[in-house]
Amino acid sequence: MIEADIILVFRTIFGIILVMFIPGFLLSQLIFKKQTLVQMLAMSIALSVFIVILLSFFLTLLSFFSSVRINVLSVFISLSAVVIVFSGALLLRRKNEK
Repeated sequence: MIEADIILVFRTIFGIILVMFIPGFLLSQLIFKKQTLVQMLAMSIALSVFIVILLSFFLTLLSFFSSVRINVLSVFISLSAVVIVFSGALLLRRKNEK
């Protein structure tokens, strides 16, 4: 029972970080070169909310025209794809700056 509670806590923390911080952080690092800590946190959260809303919109459109349904797996896969794309773009930009 305690192991299940610990797993639930880690799953919740990882989910909140994945949804509410990482996509916006990566996008803000791509857009803005120099930021203060407060600017970075605010932009990361705001852009993450925007990205999640936009992904939800596209998943809803996709569900109308195909058999894809909105569930935890489809949201996780789409958010992971966004994070991978933004990470790759950020790595390429930083590699070209050197």
